[in-house]
Amino acid sequence: MRVPTLWLFSFFMITEGWNGFLGSDDGIKTKQELILNKEKPLGPFQEYELLLQVAYRDSKEKRDVKNFLKLLEAYPLFLPGPVKIIRAKATTYCGIQNGVLRCACDDGYSWFPPSCLDPQKCYLHTEGSLQSCDCHLNNLTQSVHFCERTKVWGTFKINERFTKDLLDSSSALYSKYTTGIEIQLKEAYKSIQGFESVQVTQFRNGSIIAGYEVVGSSNTSELLSGIEQAAKKAKTGLHQLFPLEDNSFRVFGKVS
Repeated sequence: MRVPTLWLFSFFMITEGWNGFLGSDDGIKTKQELILNKEKPLGPFQEYELLLQVAYRDSKEKRDVKNFLKLLEAYPLFLPGPVKIIRAKATTYCGIQNGVLRCACDDGYSWFPPSCLDPQKCYLHTEGSLQSCDCHLNNLTQSVHFCERTKVWGTFKINERFTKDLLDSSSALYSKYTTGIEIQLKEAYKSIQGFESVQVTQFRNGSIIAGYEVVGSSNTSELLSGIEQAAKKAKTGLHQLFPLEDNSFRVFGKVS
């Protein structure tokens, strides 16, 4: 008898107000292992991430689930209350091997060491080309670290005086800098194979040191290579807005 394989995917949903369909409970569980594991206040709205654990028996059933997720994004289900599904993604699949639950990332996703799934009960194997996560349990309800899109990070220096407003994400100056930087980097990186998004993550003192995060569906080395090749275009665009220090550009495969 073939043991069903588990597949993990998450729904990102927005609900209006504090008394909407999902309320403010942070521990919803059902027989299908549906878990409310993240809540982000968004003013009059809230964003929730729901983790769903699904068993499938063969590749056809896996394709059916994946196609269903695509339909959810294109044609959201009618749910009670003012609720909208804004995205759904399948990231991690698992199977039983020698009595151990072994999980790996779906195409386009990666583990980010040093931990995976439930840090107390799972171990991330990083040797070899295919990383895997071994867990001595068959219940993933306490998991917190899942496969994600490939991420790389970059920094550069702006030769201007640092002000505390750049530490306040609600300030006009912070908005001006982040918007300008993200527009220019997105324009420079949009032709990179697998590029998806870029976001400013921080400003630090030292003139102004800007840090940003790039997300893509290619592997880390390919994404890093693409960013390095697009460096000249990125610098040219940023020079239009800021007194940039040319030799300050750095990109990393790990958070520095």
